[in-house]
Amino acid sequence: MKFPDKNIIDEELNKFKKQRPIYSRFVSLKIKLTLYFDNLCNKRYQECNPLHKLFRMRWYLLVPFKFFYYTYIKEFKVYMDEVIDGQYTHTDKFEVYKGKNLWRLLVGDIQGKLNFYWTMDEVNGMIKDKVKNHDRKN
Repeated sequence: MKFPDKNIIDEELNKFKKQRPIYSRFVSLKIKLTLYFDNLCNKRYQECNPLHKLFRMRWYLLVPFKFFYYTYIKEFKVYMDEVIDGQYTHTDKFEVYKGKNLWRLLVGDIQGKLNFYWTMDEVNGMIKDKVKNHDRKN
């Protein structure tokens, strides 16, 4: 994602200042902060500074509420679509996730929003470290 052109931002701010001069300072700060954090969203979670990590961690606050909602109010259904001749066709088959599986699915969804992932080099390094530590113990 490219950072928007400064002229476009200034034009939008000027339009808004003409309409509502009282809120113009607040809105300009809000627009600049939003564009700043949107620009940082392309980074991996592990590469962000602590403030931006904290900003992204806000998504974890929703997990208990979503878990309660999908456990007691509405079922979390995952429909099983079929692939026929290279095209997806919708079917009425579905699975209902509950308990630990539902929690894991919700946390995985949040980690996707956080852009939290491991590279292959990191995974290989962790596996090699575990093998070395296991060999030392035996």
